[in-house]
Amino acid sequence: MSEKQAEPDEPYDTAAPNAYKWTERAFDLLQSGDLAARIETKAGIHTALVTGQCPRCRHAMTFQLVLDTVTGESLGTLSARKTTYASRST
Repeated sequence: MSEKQAEPDEPYDTAAPNAYKWTERAFDLLQSGDLAARIETKAGIHTALVTGQCPRCRHAMTFQLVLDTVTGESLGTLSARKTTYASRST
C-alpha cells in the first residue's frame, strides 16, 4: 500500500515560474540547511547537484545539471576573479 503524496503548498506558478521569489526561498532553505548545493567534478566534467526541500512545494527533491557551457570562467567565487585591462592608446 503506497502513501499518497501531499498536495503542494502552492500551485505551480505558470505566470512566472522563474520569478525571483523562488531564488529567495531557495536561499532561505540553503541557510536553514533544508537545501544543499554543491559542484561535483568527475573526469573533468562539472555537475551542479541540489538536494533537499523544494522551494515551491516543500517536497524532497534532487536536481542535477551538467555544467557544459564553454565560458572560459573558473568555478571560483566572484571575489577571487582577477580582471586585467588592456591599455588603450588614444
